[in-house]
Amino acid sequence: MLEPDAFGLVALAGVVVAFLQIFITQSFGVALVQRKDLTDAHLDTGFWISLATGLALFAGLWLLAAPIARAADQPEIAPVLAWLALSLPINALANVPTAVLMRDMRFKPLALRSTVSVIVGGVAGVAMALAGFGVWSLVGQQLVGAAVGVAALWTATQWRPGRNISRACFKDLAGFSAGVLGNNILWFFSQRLDHLIIGVGLGPVALGVYFIAYRLVSLVLDLLTSPLQSVALPWFSQKQDDKPGLRAAYTRGTRLACLSMFPLFVGLWAVGDIVTPLVFGSKWIDSGPIVAALAIAAAIRAAQTFVNPAMLAIGRPGLYLAILAGHVAWTAGAMAIAFDRGAIGVAWAVGAASAITGVVNAVALKLLINYRLRDHLSLVARPALAAALMGIAVRAIVVSMPANFPDILTTIIAVIAGVVIYAALAVALCRTAVRDMLDVALGVAGRSSRPADHESSRIAPSPDQPGKPGEHTLAAAP
Repeated sequence: MLEPDAFGLVALAGVVVAFLQIFITQSFGVALVQRKDLTDAHLDTGFWISLATGLALFAGLWLLAAPIARAADQPEIAPVLAWLALSLPINALANVPTAVLMRDMRFKPLALRSTVSVIVGGVAGVAMALAGFGVWSLVGQQLVGAAVGVAALWTATQWRPGRNISRACFKDLAGFSAGVLGNNILWFFSQRLDHLIIGVGLGPVALGVYFIAYRLVSLVLDLLTSPLQSVALPWFSQKQDDKPGLRAAYTRGTRLACLSMFPLFVGLWAVGDIVTPLVFGSKWIDSGPIVAALAIAAAIRAAQTFVNPAMLAIGRPGLYLAILAGHVAWTAGAMAIAFDRGAIGVAWAVGAASAITGVVNAVALKLLINYRLRDHLSLVARPALAAALMGIAVRAIVVSMPANFPDILTTIIAVIAGVVIYAALAVALCRTAVRDMLDVALGVAGRSSRPADHESSRIAPSPDQPGKPGEHTLAAAP
């Protein structure tokens, strides 16, 4: 119901709001969860400081919305930016209740909060769009969703703020938060730099077209990688003094990630130009080539799923931070080179930067855990070859279809052909990975009995170190 420029305006304003949000949700909240000895004074201090920060940032952004819009040469985002600023104090109210629930391992209310806020916010946004509110439908969606999410959190926890604000507690929390904040700022720019460059340099229409493609690909990537990374970190941490075991765990995890994710993203590259307008409508046809480019970038990132958990497990977060800073630098350079080609050039620059980071990560793993570069390459090469051959075949099917052939039927045929072709190629080229995948599937069903060998040992307790109740394996990730 909305045009690309509406999404572009909100996406550009969202870059500013999301950056300021880091100073609220990604500092004290993490410190409260991490802290071993937590008192009521820590919670009260964290709450009131977070709320005060949120109110101050809201007031500042409300006053500076027009100057920021003029500086970006996009004056029409000023009112959008001013109203989206309301989300800052609203989300500040959720900071400490979220930390309390996480410390208590009560993830169900957190998941419920996310689900309810998305549903109610979505209903509000659609209703406003039907009523003709245009871009304000997207603003309303975010504000309503944030408010409902906060209400759900406060209903789920019995904690209520007191007045016990302590300078000593503030120093305790701030000391830990400083390092977390620096890491998250770098991560923010590594993820949002493309939005900022396209929005300021090419305008809201181009950003709207790019944003839809970005969200489609990043949603798939995040859904696949985030649970695996969460499961991998504790298991890698248990093997931090056992480098052969850590290498074996990293090998098996990366092998499974490549086998399962490469065909998804390469397949999305092959059918992106017909799937995007099919799902979102003909006005988004220009997003199709961007989906294809970002899908290749996502495949490259998928191969690096377990790099961060491995570095954190052996106590080298500083090295990861340095590589992240480098990633921001060469991403900016690649985008500057490709900017003349527009949003599609920026999308391919994201993939090129991810490839450079992959090489740097491989070298770092060689130095940290003696993971040979040859092994790293062979680990990725076979599933990459199988996915590439499948992608070429699927693409040939797509382009060979008559012009008047329905896109929905083309998509169905392409998907079925892709599944069959990749399955055959995977069995022929990636037998070890396929055996691992089948073992994981059987493990999920509780029927796996194949003993782990050194080369492909499970990311799980070894036989002489049986798992404790509540511990997870990679097989439990789904």
